[in-house]
Amino acid sequence: FKAEGLLAIAGAVNGNGLGNVTVSGALGSKTVAATLNATAKATADLINGQTSGTGVTATARTDVSLAFSVAGSYTVTLKSENATAQNISFSVGVPTTVDGLSAAVSAINDQTSKTGVTAAIDSAGTSVILTNANGNDITVGDTAVANTGTTTVAKLNSLGVAIGVGVTMAADATADTTTAGGYVVLDSEKSFSVVSTSTAVVGGPSLLNKVSDLD
Repeated sequence: FKAEGLLAIAGAVNGNGLGNVTVSGALGSKTVAATLNATAKATADLINGQTSGTGVTATARTDVSLAFSVAGSYTVTLKSENATAQNISFSVGVPTTVDGLSAAVSAINDQTSKTGVTAAIDSAGTSVILTNANGNDITVGDTAVANTGTTTVAKLNSLGVAIGVGVTMAADATADTTTAGGYVVLDSEKSFSVVSTSTAVVGGPSLLNKVSDLD
């Protein structure tokens, strides 16, 4: 069972609504309360706190894509596990090629120890994928110094597919931010179901027995 959450939205929060998440498994049923703008990690931690009463475990992850409109100079701000957003500057070559995006990946990975975010180039070689393996939110911004081109930020689901069209930050002197929450994967050796009133988890039944079979 995979709870994908909401798409990336403009601003500094992920937009998840508060609500209850009820997990019913082989060992029983437990309800946890997801808070407003809860991260995927926080929701997974709540569910795992009740594993002894449900038999269901949860893991969380956040994946975001960055796409650049043209070659040139860019500065983005990145915040995930850091309290203060980190400025990261780099040059982009042809923005739909591996070579063109490699400097961006290197610059972002140089700051992983501060942000908790790693970067890689997607399989098509056309965008940079940012990952927080713990499921914390990823907030990407630009600065008051105009970038050469626009930057589009999109949340990816558990299959690596963008949810929605993403948020495009203009190449102007206005500092903008875009935030994406992560997704939660629930698993159990026995069948289980999830009912949720929070957008942090989209509920539904599961008759699946192992992670490799999750739909």
